[in-house]
Amino acid sequence: MYGADRYGPDEALSFEQRQVLAVLAEAPTNEPTGATFVTRTELANPSSVKRALRVLEEDELVARRDGLVVVADPILGAWLRG
Repeated sequence: MYGADRYGPDEALSFEQRQVLAVLAEAPTNEPTGATFVTRTELANPSSVKRALRVLEEDELVARRDGLVVVADPILGAWLRG
């Protein structure tokens, strides 16, 4: 389930991965490396977003649906939106 084998008590998402996930929870995007999305994540550049997305996709925390990159689990997305 959603990277459960990867994230134990001593492991966590990187700062970059958390930022991307949080912004995606608020606003799914079709341009995750576009200037607007990168600015919202507060990351240095599109490459940082791409690296974070690659891991999040591998761990099934984000998915591509209907042309948008979204948080894969709607419950997780709702929790992130608080």
